[in-house]
Amino acid sequence: MDWKPVVDIVVTAVFLLGIGLALWGLLTVHRSPYFSEVQKLKWLLLVLFLPYLGPLVWILRVRTERAEAAQRELEAAKRDGAPLGEAGEVAARAE
Repeated sequence: MDWKPVVDIVVTAVFLLGIGLALWGLLTVHRSPYFSEVQKLKWLLLVLFLPYLGPLVWILRVRTERAEAAQRELEAAKRDGAPLGEAGEVAARAE
């Protein structure tokens, strides 16, 4: 069996995946409310210059930042006695 067509398809898929991840990373870094402008610039450079690793690290960091922001919001709502909202109610039930 000739493996050249299979290898060509795999290489093309990996290449397109890298481009897709880089584009997705660029768009989400720009729209992220969790980071300052300087931090966003650093993330953009990381995503651009490390096209496979950069977006994957970005995904993990944003997930962590979202969880931390939700936890801070929950703690502030508990402290102030304010309604928790849907995310807070789910987190409060999980405790």
